[in-house]
Amino acid sequence: MKKNILLICLCFVLTCFANAIFVGNEGDCAYRQGCPKGITSYDSSNQDIKDYILKSSVAFLDSECRFIQVLLMLEANQNGYDLKLNEAITSLENAVSSYSDLVKITAATPYNDSFINKLKTFDYQLFMTQHSMITELFKKVESTLKVGNVNHVWETALLNTKQLLNNLYAIKTAIDTQAYPQNDLLFETNQLYMQTHLYLQYASQVFTAIK
Repeated sequence: MKKNILLICLCFVLTCFANAIFVGNEGDCAYRQGCPKGITSYDSSNQDIKDYILKSSVAFLDSECRFIQVLLMLEANQNGYDLKLNEAITSLENAVSSYSDLVKITAATPYNDSFINKLKTFDYQLFMTQHSMITELFKKVESTLKVGNVNHVWETALLNTKQLLNNLYAIKTAIDTQAYPQNDLLFETNQLYMQTHLYLQYASQVFTAIK
């Protein structure tokens, strides 16, 4: 059983690192005039947006992967999970910082009207069915994007990563006092990581589809 858990976790970790750019990827097109074809120049803030999306998604996924490793080590009764948790915290702190910057810069940057209009007329129901997406999670993405509120995607990411960081701090407090973290807290944290991951992935899939 533990061998199976190990294989699942390792596969998940490798997948995280292989697909880091797909969590929120192409969201910068919402702010680029003329995206994606024929771009020869655009405001420097657009490149900043792209950079912050990449930095925040990489940091978030790195933290998620390290938290999965913490769960694996707890499951296998291995030592060193406290150090791995510290790494997850550091990465998530970086994610929170980058998402904070992303929220600020996108709030001050005009939308690309052409891209936003495509979001408003996109067939979300068909897309969800074709890609076998989780209805409850995709509906949250749909409710945001169908009104052209791309900024809310980054605001949601920031809100969730802040909550995750508070959870990790609570887990660390328990470990530092030689107490085993409460299972409910571990379950809640793992679920929020996965929900945030899929929320951003679904948004990215829509962005890519209409690009």
